[in-house]
Amino acid sequence: MWNPAVAAPAWPHVKTRYVFLILLLCEMSLSWQYQTHIMTQDAFYALYGDRLDAQRIADMFDLLKQFQLWGLGLIPLFICFRVAFLALLLQMPLVFRFIDIPFRDLFRILTVSSFLFVAFELVRLLYLLPIPSAMVTLQDLNWMPLSLLNLVALDPEARGALAFLSHFNLFEIGFLGLVYVGLIRTRKLKKLDAGLVVFLMWLMVIIMHWILALYFARLYG
Repeated sequence: MWNPAVAAPAWPHVKTRYVFLILLLCEMSLSWQYQTHIMTQDAFYALYGDRLDAQRIADMFDLLKQFQLWGLGLIPLFICFRVAFLALLLQMPLVFRFIDIPFRDLFRILTVSSFLFVAFELVRLLYLLPIPSAMVTLQDLNWMPLSLLNLVALDPEARGALAFLSHFNLFEIGFLGLVYVGLIRTRKLKKLDAGLVVFLMWLMVIIMHWILALYFARLYG
């Protein structure tokens, strides 16, 4: 009989900082490939050619290129914030239940689980690479593998709905499953409690993402 307490790989002989470093390298490599091969100047003309003149598009592309290295440099900070924030979301209900799971253990669980997001981004990149830059569309950029979004016809400008439905994909469900298994492995939570903690974390993330998407849609819409 499968027992998640012993069956889940957690890389016990690799220190958390090395696992996190590998995660950062993967994320930065994918981001670099995305900026270099997908978001080219031809792609900008394809996306904004019907709304902006050629000179403004060229200026916008040049400006974004100048910030590209800064963006890569901020990836470690963003990933660290994301993992730490999710760890805090996990820890809050545990504190209320007087269940002591050290923050560093939660951080490790989330770091290992986050490799599913790397797989998600890799599949997206492989999907976009064959598309000629001059023919890329906003719908192509919004494509998400194994997602509920692929079954629903939505306007690419409907950012609130896109933000909500984007979380219903098998990669994110797998991420939640790994977090659940990681909590079970601590032997400090029952299966039902671990499931509720993971669900609450996911629900909070969805709500905050949806609110931010609506805010930016109104700000730039």
